[in-house]
Amino acid sequence: MSPLTSKRPPAPSPAAPAPRLAAVPTTPRRLHLIRASSPGQAQRDTPEAQRIDLRRLAEYLPCDDVGWIEYGALGLSGALPLAERRDLQEVARRAAAHEFTELACWDISRLTRSLSVMDRATIADLVIQAQAVIIEASGHTLDPSTPVGEMEWFMRSRQYAEELLWIGKRTGAGKARRALEGYFIGRAPYGRRWLVKEKRWEYVEEERTVYRRIFDLVIEGVSLSEIARILEAEGIPTPNEGDTRREGRSLHGKKPRPWSAGAVVRLARAKNAYGEITSNGIPHTGCLAIVDRATWEKAQKMIRGNGRAGRPTLDPGIALVRGLARCAACGSPMWVGSSRSRGETFRYYTCASYRTASPADRSPDCRKCHALKTVDDDAWAATLDWLAARVAPKTGKAAPQITERDAKRALAELDRREQKTIELGQYARDPSIAQRQLLKIREEAEAIRVALEGARAAAREPEERQIAAERRATLLHQARGAVTPAKRRELLVAAFRPGDVRVLGDGSTEIRASE
Repeated sequence: MSPLTSKRPPAPSPAAPAPRLAAVPTTPRRLHLIRASSPGQAQRDTPEAQRIDLRRLAEYLPCDDVGWIEYGALGLSGALPLAERRDLQEVARRAAAHEFTELACWDISRLTRSLSVMDRATIADLVIQAQAVIIEASGHTLDPSTPVGEMEWFMRSRQYAEELLWIGKRTGAGKARRALEGYFIGRAPYGRRWLVKEKRWEYVEEERTVYRRIFDLVIEGVSLSEIARILEAEGIPTPNEGDTRREGRSLHGKKPRPWSAGAVVRLARAKNAYGEITSNGIPHTGCLAIVDRATWEKAQKMIRGNGRAGRPTLDPGIALVRGLARCAACGSPMWVGSSRSRGETFRYYTCASYRTASPADRSPDCRKCHALKTVDDDAWAATLDWLAARVAPKTGKAAPQITERDAKRALAELDRREQKTIELGQYARDPSIAQRQLLKIREEAEAIRVALEGARAAAREPEERQIAAERRATLLHQARGAVTPAKRRELLVAAFRPGDVRVLGDGSTEIRASE
C-alpha cells in the first residue's frame, strides 16, 4: 500500500472537561445590633420594635442567628466616640474572630451618628475585616468593601450625623420657648417634682424631710462626712437613686452610689434650696423652697467654717489666736499644726514661712513649733494688760476746762480792765506801771483764748474715738469675766485684727494693735 493512499490513525480527541459542580449556597451568619438613643426611647419600647422588624427580616431572608448585641437597648447615644460604645467594641471583637457575615440593624443610624470621619471609617473597616455586609431591617444590603457601598456608607452616615445636629437645634429652640412660657425645663431639684400638665411644683415629702434634716445637722455643726454616714446607715436613697425611682426608671443594673460628703455639700450649697432656680438658663419663679434664705446663708457660714468638706472646725477653746497671730521675726501667719504620739493629739503653733520656705530663705529667729497652751495663756494675759492700759485714767494734772460762755465773760472783763488801765495810765507819774499791767491783762486774755480753742477742739473730737474708748472699756469688763476658752476666743476676734498679735521666739506674745 502506497504511503500516499494509506490511512492515518485518527488524532486523539481532546479530553472533555469535567462537569463543574454547582456552588452550594451557604446560609449567612447574622449578628443583630439593637440601640436606642436614650433611656426615654428605651421606655417607649423602641428596642422591642427593632427586634420585631429584625425577626421579620429573618423570615424572608433566612440566616444563622449568631447573637444579639443589646448593650445600647437601655439608651446609648450614637454620637459617642467608639471608646464609649460598648456595643461596637463587641462588634469589633466578633469581627476579628469572623463570627458573622452579616451585621443586621434597623438602619445604619443604629450603628453611628458620629460626625467623626475616623469613627465612621473604623466601623466600615470592621465590617470589611469580617468579610461581611450590613443589612437593614428593610432588606437593603450595604457592602462597604465595594466602591458603591463605600460611597453609600459615608454619605448616609454623614446624613444621619447632621440630622442629629438639627434635632438638637430644634429641641433647644423648643425648650427655650417653653422656658419663656413659664415651664420648667431641666432636672427637678431634690425634694420637689414638676407637674408638666398642671404647670406647677409639688413637694416629694420623703425627700423634703431628708433635705431639711441635712440643713439642721449642718447648722448644728455636724461634719459633712458624719451626715453622709448617718444617711447611709439609715438606708435613705441618694439623690440620683431617688430620681430614678420617682420617674419609674431603673439604674440599668448599676449599683447606686452611697452618700458622701460631696453629695451632702452639693445639696447644702444648692440655691434651689430657697427657691432660686433657672429653667433652660432663664430665671424661673415659683419653685418651692426647702428652707428660707436666712437658714441657707447660715448653713453656708458653717460650711465655710469647716474648711474642707467633712472636716470639722477646731473646738472653740483650741488655738485662741489662730488667724490673728503673726511671727514677730518674719511677719508670716502662724499656723496650727498637730501630731499624734501614743494615741494622743498634740497641737502647736508654727510659722508659715518656716513650713513653706526653703532652709536658705528661713529667718534664723523663726521657731518651728510653739506650745499651743504657752502662746494662748501669754496672749490672754497680754490682752488684759493692753485693754487695762487703754481704759485706765491718765495720770498727771488735767488740762483746765472752760466753756464758751465763761470765756466770753472773762474776755469782756479783761477788755474793760484794759480800757480802764489805759485811761488811768494817762495820769500816772510812772507810765511803765501801766504798761506792765496792760501786758499782764493781755497774757491772761491770750491764755483764755488758748483754753477756749482747746475746748472747741475737744468738742470737735471724732465720735469714733469716743465709741472706740467705750468699746475697749466694755471689752475689758467682758474679758475679766470670761472664764471659758470659747468666750475668750470670741473676745479676741472682736478686739483684734489679723496681725495685731505677734509671737516671739520664746513663745511669748505682744499686742501691736492700733489705738
